[in-house]
Amino acid sequence: MSANLFAAQLRSGTLVEVVEATLARHGLAPGDLELEITETIALRHEDKDLAPLLSLCDRGVGIAFDDFGTGFASLSALMDFPLTRLKIDQSFVRDVCSNRHSETIVRSVITIGRSLGSDVIAEGIETEEQIARLRE
Repeated sequence: MSANLFAAQLRSGTLVEVVEATLARHGLAPGDLELEITETIALRHEDKDLAPLLSLCDRGVGIAFDDFGTGFASLSALMDFPLTRLKIDQSFVRDVCSNRHSETIVRSVITIGRSLGSDVIAEGIETEEQIARLRE
């Protein structure tokens, strides 16, 4: 299960407790949850914001960058956050078969994600041709 994480939730100081209580209430294991972070959060984070994410990741909760590549987050954000997954935005996936630049960006994000030990998901796949190209 994935849930979007908002900056206010990250900065609340209670994120770990809220997540643990929610998992317990619904009988879920930490590995059943993935928190999705937008590039806006990555841009405006402070070092203290990373502590709850590191703690949750250590407990087995997944941490993903959602819509990666559409905002202005620098690649250095990939070093700061304890990511388990990158999600390639559908705007790149949509044109992966017809636009050389989209294909290059998708290939690069997949390579970066795998090299960092993160899973990579392509959002918005609609055709068999896209599936084949992404598998390449």
